[in-house]
Amino acid sequence: MPVPPPRQPFRWLPEGKGGTFAVDASSKYPVEHLTYFGTYDCHTCVGVWWPIDGQRCFLAHINCSLIDIWGAVSWVVRSGEEAARIKGAVRKLLDEERKQADWGEISAEGKRGVVLVCPKMSTGASDERAERGGERTCVGYFVVEAIREWLGVSEVKVDTQHCGFVVKHPDGSVALLSRDDVEGIKGGLLQPQVWKRWEEKGPNVSSWTMVLPRS
Repeated sequence: MPVPPPRQPFRWLPEGKGGTFAVDASSKYPVEHLTYFGTYDCHTCVGVWWPIDGQRCFLAHINCSLIDIWGAVSWVVRSGEEAARIKGAVRKLLDEERKQADWGEISAEGKRGVVLVCPKMSTGASDERAERGGERTCVGYFVVEAIREWLGVSEVKVDTQHCGFVVKHPDGSVALLSRDDVEGIKGGLLQPQVWKRWEEKGPNVSSWTMVLPRS
């Protein structure tokens, strides 16, 4: 995406939220006039967007974690059972969103237009938080796999070098956001601030936070 003018407003979705959003130039709510959508501050989370049709799109910042019987929270997946639990929970949310928003079948164009970011798909063999044995797969990997399987595609492209994105609807042109970009948006030291966030609120926004029990 070409660099937009300074302070280009976009429709921002915070962590753990998702929904189906429409562009409506006639709406009484100014936020619904905006054609840019995005999220950021993904680390173990997954940010995802795809077009549904010329007016609507799906956007989510999926926050998934595992919790044991003592209340300890982890993002490292230790078993096939935990992986299956994560994928099942994501598919359930997608099924519910499609039914509630009446998407119908996802078009081939929609599947090709999927945008995904997840910086931490695995711990990395040298990660100090890795469990014994080196590299471990994190929850984000299985969230992405659930999305891929639900869409019925053989592969999806995931950006692991950025923590967020802004997408222009409906053409799908993407600006990937680094940590420095995000500090600029939040009012940090970066100037000029390219993006200005308008937080998405209201009945279309639902919870996409999942805290699942360990096996």
